[in-house]
Amino acid sequence: MPILAAPDAGSAVLGGAVPGQVLRNDGCEDAWCRVATLDGSVSGWGAREHLEAADSALRAGQGVFDAVGPVPCAAGVGAPMTHCAMGVARDGDGSATVVITKPDGVPRALFFTEGAFVSSDTSQAGGGFENSATREGDLTRIRVDDERYEIPDAVIFGG
Repeated sequence: MPILAAPDAGSAVLGGAVPGQVLRNDGCEDAWCRVATLDGSVSGWGAREHLEAADSALRAGQGVFDAVGPVPCAAGVGAPMTHCAMGVARDGDGSATVVITKPDGVPRALFFTEGAFVSSDTSQAGGGFENSATREGDLTRIRVDDERYEIPDAVIFGG
């Protein structure tokens, strides 16, 4: 999709975006949207018909987060709780993808729908499928195999 200097098909082309590339959308007017690459190197106008909203999993997978910060975590059975770096991409209505960088530096993705934990990015090759979650007030306590995470509602819903 070409990124144009003005909201007009005959306008100068400033750059382009490939299918699946996440762009910042700074608002739309009729058939045109003001867009920019995430690094800010190109900004201009894109035809609305060529744009679609990027879901949280796609944005999180590309490191595009709505918020970042620490969350309580533990790496294994009996391990003390510590803090892990976290980034969250939100879809709205409590659907979100939370990416946590574990103490060993490996990322773990946690997926939420309507505020409830639904799954993680575990695989049989990675060691298992054991996922569970409990709610305590505004906190979701998650177990992924031997890992533990505490995710406040504010991470999922904002605020």
